[in-house]
Amino acid sequence: MDAEEWSEVNGGELFFNTDTNDTSEAIKFVASSSIVLTRYVKINITMQISGLEIICLRFELFGCNKDVQPMTGMKAITTPKGKIEVSWNTPTADNTLEVDAPSGGQFKPSGFVVLYKPVEAQAFASVTTEDMSLSLDDVRLGATYVIQLQCLVKDVSIKCGSTQVEAYPPCPADWTGGNEYHCFLYLSGVASFDEARRECLEMYVDEKLGELSYLVDEREDKFLSRRILPDDVSSLWLVGNDCKDKDDCCKILSREGEFLKESGCEGEDLNSAVCLRDHKGEGSRMRISSVKASNDGKTASVTWLYEGIGWKTDTLQVKLWADSSDKPKVLSFSTLEHVFSIKDLEQGTMYSILLKPAPNIRTEELTYQFIIISFTEDGTFGALLTPIRMSAYVIWSGTLRVTWDEAEAFSESGTVKKSSKYSISHQVAARDVKAVESIIDSSQEFHLTPISMKSEYTFRLGCFFADKFHPCGVATIRTDPPNHIDREPSGLFTIYQVVNGSGLDWFEAEEDCRQRDGHLTSLLGEAEGKTLLRVLPSRAAKLWTGAKIKAGFSGTSYWTDGNKMTYLPMTTNSGVFASKDSCCRAINEAGRLKLSGGMCTDELPYICKYLFKDIMDLPSSLSTVAQKWNSFEIEWKSPEKGWLPTFYNVKVCSIGTVSDCSDHKELKNQMNFVAGQLSEFTAYDVTVQAVLQPIDVITSAKTTVYTYPKSAVRFTLSPSGELSLETPMLVAMGMEGASVSATLYRGDEEENSSTGDVEKIVLGKIIPEEYYELVVKDQGSDWEHRLSFTAGQISSMSTVDSV
Repeated sequence: MDAEEWSEVNGGELFFNTDTNDTSEAIKFVASSSIVLTRYVKINITMQISGLEIICLRFELFGCNKDVQPMTGMKAITTPKGKIEVSWNTPTADNTLEVDAPSGGQFKPSGFVVLYKPVEAQAFASVTTEDMSLSLDDVRLGATYVIQLQCLVKDVSIKCGSTQVEAYPPCPADWTGGNEYHCFLYLSGVASFDEARRECLEMYVDEKLGELSYLVDEREDKFLSRRILPDDVSSLWLVGNDCKDKDDCCKILSREGEFLKESGCEGEDLNSAVCLRDHKGEGSRMRISSVKASNDGKTASVTWLYEGIGWKTDTLQVKLWADSSDKPKVLSFSTLEHVFSIKDLEQGTMYSILLKPAPNIRTEELTYQFIIISFTEDGTFGALLTPIRMSAYVIWSGTLRVTWDEAEAFSESGTVKKSSKYSISHQVAARDVKAVESIIDSSQEFHLTPISMKSEYTFRLGCFFADKFHPCGVATIRTDPPNHIDREPSGLFTIYQVVNGSGLDWFEAEEDCRQRDGHLTSLLGEAEGKTLLRVLPSRAAKLWTGAKIKAGFSGTSYWTDGNKMTYLPMTTNSGVFASKDSCCRAINEAGRLKLSGGMCTDELPYICKYLFKDIMDLPSSLSTVAQKWNSFEIEWKSPEKGWLPTFYNVKVCSIGTVSDCSDHKELKNQMNFVAGQLSEFTAYDVTVQAVLQPIDVITSAKTTVYTYPKSAVRFTLSPSGELSLETPMLVAMGMEGASVSATLYRGDEEENSSTGDVEKIVLGKIIPEEYYELVVKDQGSDWEHRLSFTAGQISSMSTVDSV
């Protein structure tokens, strides 16, 4: 090609395509006016050449300096919980060079970068996402945030929009926000204060706003004067906190320069008002991580941190009080430093301390306590911070496991002293039972068994320092029934429990299940899938299971409980990653239990699975404690481990008479029973059932009890003077095989004696009309029975003597 033909670029046309059928040796192009974003260009040329022909190709690419500015409709709003929600639309831009006929086209970015910072800050923080919305969590109350959006197109960053937002809790429509304390509603055209008050109170904003309130300081006066009141309004009614409880609450705000002055309502004729209510901003939780005592024991250095999502403020408020003091001391510190000092403290005094964000920002508050104690006789001091973190777990075989962190006291010099032992007491709510205390040496774990179901247990921990136990922790747990129980004929219980409080990642969830003597649930077949489907708390629920699929692993996989993975009903979109480990969630897909892979670091609720053989013992030590001819009393002991029965059922049946049974049900809080209105000298089968009602588990123990005979000894006297006797009392006492002796006395002299069994003993040579005393003894025990009779007055059996 002739290089001279390139002096005028394609006849003056700027854009071109690769279409040419021109026979000229110079390539001709058809002009185009579309903007193309590109980093690489591929050019294909096809032509016939001979072996001796020299070909020279020259390529020139031309661009333009048109500024391409995508439009995204970017928005940013605050939330009550201290977030900035940022959202945007698919980026579009004018992609033509035609001034009179612009044409919009969509970008298709591979991702987005959101840059944000307070106006006064030097550097931007950044978040990358593939979605078109995200939340900014680390937000400081009162700051104005600059937010910029960048679109990533083939790894090139293009500015796609920007916005600013004032970081204050939001206010409802028609209300004015932008204030760290309150939301304001300006009312015009009101004829009286009563009308203004009524209109304020009838605004249905209780879900979005707090109570009627009051102006806090001069800064809020300025805000109201500048941002809300019209320039031509100098006075207006104020509907504030006094109007919550009483009708006579009229006040007037009058403008005096930049400020507002509050006064009474006498003689004023106004037509506007302002309503003042607290916003519902929620602050990030403020937690104390350590307290250290100074060398002289009079100062404590407190280290704190933010926990969770919520508004962060420039100052924190500290409330400090001693147990003996009613009024707390209020201190303020900057949140730029996460350590502050408290002075003028007394050794040996338990102090309570509470951290709060700036006024009117609600948060979940936690009261800590600390005490400065002497480490050694030489005057080294340390501070013990409480509560110690405690955890309580229900073991479904019928045990409560309580664990706690090691208690340590710290000094600013770096000395650390650990508690040498602990005391732990437990008490059941709503029972008139005193707390039971145990001393724990060299351990941070306590087990309690037996326990009751559907009960609340409170554990109180004491830490031993300076020859004294100091209160240092409390844990409360309920023993509510699990979500589902399967029973096998072998007696094995399979128990499923949904832990649906704060979510945990997969690893933490498995560890929590192990603390309860179980694992994240396995899924061994379709039948178990139907069970788990019933366990899911909702159709949209996603709960961790014990399946973890390793990236690129092709061998045998196992559930965390050791079972092989032979059944994996994955969702249509399995969610399993090819390049990293995937952890599986149980979900409801079209009415069937399915597994879906995902990030193991996601925080979700989870299902624990437990296998136990025995969860409630039989009633033990079942015995007879009292017997009469028409009644008896039995007693038993409650289980020494596992679950305590909800109640007992007792069934009493006369042996040999199926229909002669009586049922006595739901005996609560008693381990004994008196059976009455019975027949004398009759054998009864007694069955005691222990019933664990919430999960319908029953165990039972059985014994046989005789009622006593009316006569301990029965005898007959024959005409020949032979006395034959039996001892039914020994039979009733369970001594059927006893060896029995009988001795006759006449006066002080022994007349006759004989031995035999409980059924028969024979004594001869009885003299008519003589007075005798008969003594019957069990030769294997101290039992004996005495009776007197006159031979001439008895011709056949009987006495009615008692034992």
